[in-house]
Amino acid sequence: MSHQQTILSNASILRDWSVSGERASILGSIWLRRIILGDHPLSKTKDIPFLIVDYCVNAIFDRPSLNAFGAIVSTVHLCVKFQTHDNQIATVHSDKIKTHKCYNESLKTRPISNHMPNTQTKSFEVNNISDDVDLDPREDLRDGPSPIDELEQVTLNDNSKHFTYISYFLPTGAKHHIVSILQRNADLFTWTSAYMPGIDLNFISHKLQLDPNVRPIAQKKRNMGEEKKLTCLEQTQKFLNAGFIRELRFTTWLSNVVMVRKPSGATYQRLMDKIFSKQMGKNLEVYVDDMVVKTTHNQDHGADLEEIFGPIKKHNMRLNFEKCAFRVTGGKFLGFMLTARGIEANLEKCEAIIKMKSPQTIKEVNN
Repeated sequence: MSHQQTILSNASILRDWSVSGERASILGSIWLRRIILGDHPLSKTKDIPFLIVDYCVNAIFDRPSLNAFGAIVSTVHLCVKFQTHDNQIATVHSDKIKTHKCYNESLKTRPISNHMPNTQTKSFEVNNISDDVDLDPREDLRDGPSPIDELEQVTLNDNSKHFTYISYFLPTGAKHHIVSILQRNADLFTWTSAYMPGIDLNFISHKLQLDPNVRPIAQKKRNMGEEKKLTCLEQTQKFLNAGFIRELRFTTWLSNVVMVRKPSGATYQRLMDKIFSKQMGKNLEVYVDDMVVKTTHNQDHGADLEEIFGPIKKHNMRLNFEKCAFRVTGGKFLGFMLTARGIEANLEKCEAIIKMKSPQTIKEVNN
């Protein structure tokens, strides 16, 4: 592996990073141009981002980097296979002696160093089982898609409050391309709930089947707690300001407010299926109001976004600017990890299962 040119990015403290049981501070990031994997002519060249850490270590490839090369790793054979630019299959072999030495070193218990001055105490890393880890991926549905990349905020127009997010590790050319597409379609983002034209009712609508000849039944009024009362008033005022509801005056009390975490999305799912019937399964996946635009080749991502923006504009839909992240390499969706390799299990759930102790008592077996 070699490089011919390097491009530096803004250096800033990001977070701690674990190396063989030790912690190393991330000082910034760097784009290395023309990283060559393999030996000529069986080689492949890519531009790869790296994190700069305060630790004595050589270059370590993460999953997005391996995905960029289209590389397949075999830990059994200690080699990496990938397809070259001229469609040949190349193999990079590892040094078995050094590999076993590194593996044995990683198994040793090491003191955790925070690289902080005047630190007298030392602590050791121990693998504990967390009792509050939720193993059900369906619990993640309420959170929506979550990207794995570091995100960068980009402004879409002259108003600094009108922004959205893109991947922090994008090359300069790709960044300018995606930002120009987003700025051309800035009118598709909503900045407030009032800035939503609404779907044409002739296209789809949700109706309650009521008999106009039946007189409404007045419920007995129930008192609400102060916190719920304030929440109801806040949400009601928000819907009034957006024009979603209007006030009707009755001579008597009708029904109590019922607070739910999330309304039924069956009608909304049918709406999305109808709007994106040509895109779903090809370059789009939708679950109620969570959307993931997927692309096979990096250079096609802009065209895929433009294709998705078309129906959004046609049907007066709007995107929540704070919940959007564009041009990321992967993320969590519906409790699973989406990467260039496809759908993978959530490592947080897998780790909890791997570290789970075997039951020791009859009560634990029954539970």
